[in-house]
Amino acid sequence: MIPMEYALLSLMSELDPVWANVVMDLLYLVQLPLLVFLLSRRFGLFDDFRGAFVLLLVPLVVIWSAWYIPQVYSLSAFLTAFLAGSLPLQVPLLAAGVFGHGGVATWMVLTTAALWISRRGRETAAMLLNLIIIFAAYVIYTSLFYALSGAYRSVVEAVLTFLRGEKVLAATAPVSVPHTSSLGNLALSVLAVSGLLVFLHGRGSARNLAFLSGTFLIIAYIGASAFPVADLPRYLGLPSAVMLAVFAPYAFELLRMRRYGALYSLLLVAVAVFSFAYSGVFAPKNPYTNNPYGLSLSGLISYGDAQQIRTIS
Repeated sequence: MIPMEYALLSLMSELDPVWANVVMDLLYLVQLPLLVFLLSRRFGLFDDFRGAFVLLLVPLVVIWSAWYIPQVYSLSAFLTAFLAGSLPLQVPLLAAGVFGHGGVATWMVLTTAALWISRRGRETAAMLLNLIIIFAAYVIYTSLFYALSGAYRSVVEAVLTFLRGEKVLAATAPVSVPHTSSLGNLALSVLAVSGLLVFLHGRGSARNLAFLSGTFLIIAYIGASAFPVADLPRYLGLPSAVMLAVFAPYAFELLRMRRYGALYSLLLVAVAVFSFAYSGVFAPKNPYTNNPYGLSLSGLISYGDAQQIRTIS
């Protein structure tokens, strides 16, 4: 569905496919924080842009602006379905999300189920029912069942291997990265801390969804350490970070109610901005933003390639 979207955009705009790619990726950087802001206003009644802003400082999120992926397509369709007011608008968006990527579709079902358990609303129940029907049809009438069963087994085996302390022999080749690249993940840590605050001091569906998103984020990075081939940050980490960004304004509001809480939340955002800018631009011997997918034909240049170019020149 992603190549079809590129082709349709190229034909309708009369742009060549390369420029259609650029336009699509720019729209992604606008669309995702806008969806996060609208969802924060709908679920928490917060006109607060800080959650969406911090999300744009997470390297896991912004790197896909150089290569629009099915996970992003599926996630965007699902978030838009949440904002749709009527069921006839939700069904095609949910279908697009499920058919976009099976792994993200599984996350969609679990997240919607957690929301329904918390709220017990009629609209949420109808959305969950339609989502389950579409997902079941997708599993039955395609070969997704075999792909999902293998993927699930890989994830479970990776987690068990990690808990047992065993070494994983089958793994991708490590990518050369600068030592300061870990600073970029401080923005992700800010979202994780905000989710923890909502879980500890929040109420209702926000608390349950923050707990679920935080748990998925932990599983994603445990899987990334134990079994890199599974690439769980793309399947679980990306949508979990987005959901944590949705509830980040709630955490900032909880902080504001305490002494010096507003100053502390401002400090968190400042740390995220500094770490992102320093690790991506101003870090010594790191003239380029790192691309973790060295074998991809598109995307930003990797740190190892940058070092080789410097040596050759």
